Amino acid sequence: MFFEETAEWRAEWDRVSHLVSRLIEALSEMATAGVCSRISKNMAYTLFTNVVDYADKYRGMDMVVLHEYEAYADISLAPETYGNWHIPLHWIDSVSHLAGLVMNASDVSNTKNFFYLNPGFGTLRFIGPFRLLRSIAITDGGDLYIIHDDIVVGMLGQIKSSAF
Repeated sequence: MFFEETAEWRAEWDRVSHLVSRLIEALSEMATAGVCSRISKNMAYTLFTNVVDYADKYRGMDMVVLHEYEAYADISLAPETYGNWHIPLHWIDSVSHLAGLVMNASDVSNTKNFFYLNPGFGTLRFIGPFRLLRSIAITDGGDLYIIHDDIVVGMLGQIKSSAF
């Protein structure tokens, strides 16, 4: 783990925040029009149960909108930290579950012959405290952005995926 100056992250995220916001708007419009899937919390975590059954504190995704390999999720983080953490592990899981759901629930993934795991990522960056978030997966570069009040506050970069 490295602690870095966050000013560079903020500058980078400010450059992409309008693109991230526009993608969320587009996905929302598509969900309203019935072009993509709106998935409830219960259904999202039911889809995971063939591979893993998450405890309640790890179930942060409240709702997911999914279209092919792009998605966003509204996320509520469990208030308990369960120890002394800079960022509790169950919070990291809650914001990163979207990447696994995209691979395993998308209608363009080969889910008949494979299931997909995300064994890691290149970078994990967070700025500031938060409780209610929106997470958006942009799979072009394997990146997932974490948004609070329309501002990017975190990123999981270069998310890895393996098919089994």
